[in-house]
Amino acid sequence: MQVRQLSHRERDAILLATRESLLESLHGKLCRVLVLELHAARVEGRLSGQDSSARWAHFLALSSQRSFWDALSDQYPSLLSRVDSITRNRCGASLIFAQYLAIDRAKLATLCGGDPGELQAVSFGAGDTHRSGQAVALLKCQSGRLVYKPRSAAVDAALAQFIAEILDVFNGTSTIRVPRVWSHDNHSWAEFIDHRHALGNDELRAFYRGIGHWLAIMRLLGGSDLHAENLIAHGGSPVIVDCETLFTPMLPTVATGFGMAIDYASELVRSSVLSIGLLPGRGMGLGWRGVDSSAVGALPGEQPKLMQLGLFEAGTDRVRVDYTWVDAKVSQNHPSLEPDLSHYWPEVLESFDAMTETLSALDAKGTLQRLLRIFSDCPIRVVARSTEVYAEVARMLWHPVSLHREEVAIHHAYDLLEKMAANVPLAPIIRQ
Repeated sequence: MQVRQLSHRERDAILLATRESLLESLHGKLCRVLVLELHAARVEGRLSGQDSSARWAHFLALSSQRSFWDALSDQYPSLLSRVDSITRNRCGASLIFAQYLAIDRAKLATLCGGDPGELQAVSFGAGDTHRSGQAVALLKCQSGRLVYKPRSAAVDAALAQFIAEILDVFNGTSTIRVPRVWSHDNHSWAEFIDHRHALGNDELRAFYRGIGHWLAIMRLLGGSDLHAENLIAHGGSPVIVDCETLFTPMLPTVATGFGMAIDYASELVRSSVLSIGLLPGRGMGLGWRGVDSSAVGALPGEQPKLMQLGLFEAGTDRVRVDYTWVDAKVSQNHPSLEPDLSHYWPEVLESFDAMTETLSALDAKGTLQRLLRIFSDCPIRVVARSTEVYAEVARMLWHPVSLHREEVAIHHAYDLLEKMAANVPLAPIIRQ
């Protein structure tokens, strides 16, 4: 299907981005199967070539044929249907994006300083995939950059309005903001926020005062999941670029079995500003391995190394899959190359107290309740489990043994998620 309102260059850019997104996704899921099948072919003498590199090239040629994949159905019955589902979903999501771009283009001028002009490049997968392969897309157009989100941004617009109302009566200045958005019921477009380091101490102080303001506002609004990827430092402004996790419910803490003191301490932490995700804290759950993913944490040089699957001796028939240690990804949440929260902690505390005082005064006057009504019809999201939990389970389900004995693997995945639900209040109970 062609989207005729797009130019040939725009269609080519979307096709290229779709291809790259698919290759990245499928490589991560299929490389272990391919390595296993390569070694099986080598051991059984099905690869020709005088040396290891030649046999690798022969395997690449074999695995590029449809007959190779059809033959895998005996060992991995659901493999092709899974690949087909991923491919259809990703391609379908790209088509939906292209159609919305063609329809909405004239409405996007306010987000990039004028007519966006021709799409020059796009990348998919800037965030997690939802709803049949849809994901955030980053666009580069002739007149600037834009962000596409496959969800309503009504909550972003409401938060921007709420902040404007609060700052109008706030006894001080603040640099906090969210990107400008144009939102529909099931998709939206947002202003692209460039990462920029602060220009001097005045902007650094303004940034950390903004962190204090965000802490006070997000404590009121029940914000959560505001990790390093969801905040961008733009000079003296801490800009929250994804705020759909407001009004997170507070559920009773699950008893740990280590005594009431431990349980009470855990509940106190969960009911404090530490639950917002802005302040430093080490992740201890499945897949986190001590990583600090917070918006003002995630300090360069202070993150643990992460284990990541990689290919070793690629280009030979001795290739193997193994873990390698890699540095944690550097985000765009810091206002300087060497951020020092402790140095600016007085600004954070002072601004937190000042904003809290303003919110309390508005509440005493009955104004706050009126302001909060702007969120009443906004769709929000509750993060029941972190992305890494699903990633760990997915890695298990795409292992060759799991593909060979799918029913057993799926039962094991259900069992893991049920055990998590018994220990994590927000995690939903899974029924097979």
